[in-house]
Amino acid sequence: MQTKELTHEVIARGIILHNGKILLCKPVGKARSYLPGGHIDPGETGAEAVLRELVEELGVRAEVKRFLGVAEFSYGEGEDRIDEINLCYELHVAEWDGLDDEPAVLSKEGWIEFLWAPLDDLATQGFQPAILRAAIPQWLANSAPQNIVN
Repeated sequence: MQTKELTHEVIARGIILHNGKILLCKPVGKARSYLPGGHIDPGETGAEAVLRELVEELGVRAEVKRFLGVAEFSYGEGEDRIDEINLCYELHVAEWDGLDDEPAVLSKEGWIEFLWAPLDDLATQGFQPAILRAAIPQWLANSAPQNIVN
């Protein structure tokens, strides 16, 4: 019997706020949501990856304000188990400055969609990993300097 090699997926995630709401991503037709972003490619930093993913998924250019933290997350069982290490960055989209309403966000990829959700109500959006529901507001409230080097 062959066993599955244990691996962790390393993913860069972006936190974008607008008028007290956070931008979330979700698979079309599914209840769960998560932060936009994706896998870090070889030779790429986490910051580079999250910025690239935003262009690919939304056609939006952003800048990294700061690294916020890391969250480990596992889901699935047995051979289907997936273990993730999520690097989370606070991002700023300059083209959205000054808009009163949340910007329209249309996916450039047919399998995902985007929505704005109240930052204080992530649980009703099926937001995963659940541990980030409390961590994100705490990280955003902490004004400590960026604590990543690359």
